Amino acid sequence: MRAAASGERGVVYRFADCSLDARTLELIVRDAVVRLEPKPLDLLVYLLRQAGEVVTKDELQDGVWPGRILSESVLTKTMAKLRQGLGDQDQQIIKTVHGFGYRLVAPVTVEVVGPVRSVPRLDLSAGQTPPLRPHWRLVESIGGGGFGEVWLAQHDKTGERRVFKFGLDAAGLGALKREITLYRVLRETHGERPDITRLLDWNLEEAPYFIESEYANGGSLAHWAQARGGLATIPLEQRIALMAQAAEALAAAHAAGVLHKDLKPSNLLVHVGDGGTPQIRLADFGSGRVIDLARIEQLEITRMGFTRAQGADDPTSGTPAYFAPELLAGQQPTAQTDVYALGVILYQVIVGDLSRPLAPGWEREVDDELLREDIADAAAGAAAQRLTDAAELARRLRELDARRDTRSRQRAEAAERARARAEAETLRHELDRARLRRRWATGVAAVFGLASVVTAALLLQVRAARDTAQAAGDRAEREAAVARTVNAFLVEDLLGQANPLRSGAADLSVRALLDAAAAEAGTRFDGRPEQESAIRLAIAQAYAGLGALDPAQEQLERTLAIATAPPSIREGAQLAQAQLWVTRDQTGPATALLAELGTSADVHVRLRARLLQATIDFYAWRFDVALAEIDAVKPELIALTGATSPDAARVIGLRAEVLRQLQRFDEALAEGKAALDVLTRLYGEDDVRTLPGLTAVSTVLAEAERFDEARPYMARRHSLSTRVLGAEHDETLGTGGDDITGVR
Repeated sequence: MRAAASGERGVVYRFADCSLDARTLELIVRDAVVRLEPKPLDLLVYLLRQAGEVVTKDELQDGVWPGRILSESVLTKTMAKLRQGLGDQDQQIIKTVHGFGYRLVAPVTVEVVGPVRSVPRLDLSAGQTPPLRPHWRLVESIGGGGFGEVWLAQHDKTGERRVFKFGLDAAGLGALKREITLYRVLRETHGERPDITRLLDWNLEEAPYFIESEYANGGSLAHWAQARGGLATIPLEQRIALMAQAAEALAAAHAAGVLHKDLKPSNLLVHVGDGGTPQIRLADFGSGRVIDLARIEQLEITRMGFTRAQGADDPTSGTPAYFAPELLAGQQPTAQTDVYALGVILYQVIVGDLSRPLAPGWEREVDDELLREDIADAAAGAAAQRLTDAAELARRLRELDARRDTRSRQRAEAAERARARAEAETLRHELDRARLRRRWATGVAAVFGLASVVTAALLLQVRAARDTAQAAGDRAEREAAVARTVNAFLVEDLLGQANPLRSGAADLSVRALLDAAAAEAGTRFDGRPEQESAIRLAIAQAYAGLGALDPAQEQLERTLAIATAPPSIREGAQLAQAQLWVTRDQTGPATALLAELGTSADVHVRLRARLLQATIDFYAWRFDVALAEIDAVKPELIALTGATSPDAARVIGLRAEVLRQLQRFDEALAEGKAALDVLTRLYGEDDVRTLPGLTAVSTVLAEAERFDEARPYMARRHSLSTRVLGAEHDETLGTGGDDITGVR
């Protein structure tokens, strides 16, 4: 046993079936003490301190045999002795990376068992001249850490200021070399950037070693804020703008393949330009890492100091308050661990306190819901739920005002839809009562469905009219007048056709009523494109519901030919056209049209387009693709339209069908029953519109060979379809009657 020559801190490393006490260098392999020579032990310590990273042969020679020139065979023999001691001939603990060096691949945990050694200090004081810099004077100490001291210096003649970071020991020298290498990677990738601190010069020849960087006149973020009365006194908009700059700088580093690994407020510097506008500068890459070593080779940059010794409890290897949970669990750092630290800083900046931890209940301290979402997404505890790109966080912060407007508009649209649905439902009840009063109105069911669609669409036009405050009153009244006019056409003129005293027929069919409406719409609403387009869209949808696809196509074409049709009507017609194409197996044009609708400004249209595309994937037997899209759309669509809406029933029912095809019968049955429950709540048990839910449940049960459970649903479906649609209708014939084998 001997003390670690490197002065290692009081930690015990545990890896594979081994442990190493860094204070005494006692190595235990599978519960047995293994005695190794000093150099293999020092080599192991060096690799453990960079677990998961590729350590080059040059770095190992510098770290384990400092100051000596060795042949490569010395390192090879030392590694062979270490492998023998660990029993690692199959390289499950230490991998050879051909052409570079070695990498310790076994998971490593670190247990602190003793006090941290005191950090050596340089004998520096204000007024001194740094070595090799005769015209510069140290002004004041502005920071320090486990590997160095940071001083502000000023030029004797020009008065220019720079920051000098000094290395205290061999580890500090390694940190300086690493920072130089990473800065060169950033500069070769992006050129000089105002948001990344520039390195101007360095001294690696004579102790004390140092690097020179540009001076940020505002100091660190904390120092700059304190000089202005505290972070909380600075306008929130300015704080958010600074964090957007920080996110953009971090995104640039990640784009160059560089991880920061020690993101915290003291490494976010503020420089105030001549115009008084503060600019964030990302600083101190001494703990950083290049994600891909080949990147350095491609840029023809020397890998000096690239992998330096770094203890698990080293303050410059990360600050615990900003550690992502996966780092604490022993996983390797990634771009997402940097994003986590940025999310914590964003929270602190928003609440105006850089010392406040991100503790449970933090959401109550952030009033803005969008900022709450941004913090939650950036600092999510589970890496899989966290933002993967700092640039996305920057974009969100830059577009915060526009996002607020969008969120407000979406809520207003949802409220208008709810009001439209309520008014349409009122109309439906009025028409229901009319049906009970008039024995000749046998086609009213389709007509009130038609009226509901048109009323809802026109009321959404009223919503759109309210977007512009100045024109709100006039346009809203105009659109309300349109709605009244169209409803009068449906209720008075169209229903009037069902009166035998007017039509001369004792019992008109729904198809006959629709034909009459289609014939009269063009003349009745000549010169009024808004009313005509709404009526024709509703007639087209009613035709499609009856299976009359050619008349439906004609009405859709006439709707889309009306150039001045409102956007809500035009997009509704495009969705109906895509659905019609799907019905006719014309999936090519349907997919192209749905892609166009996927960029609509109306979130409801976008979601319905995605759901219809999932239907296409379902029909094409791409069940996994369809299910993934449905699972993405379902929560958004239900949140937008409500848990008991036709859209909710549609997406739940489609999911049941996909799960059935995947033979996940239990899940499919649960979804089918959920869809049936929504339809029953909407329309009642005896309404023909519950047939899709009955079909979903009975089909799943039949395919699962649970025939006794399927039979009641099958009988109910057959009875309802026969009574409403007739014995010869395709839907009725597909129910199979009392024969369970006929269910489809």
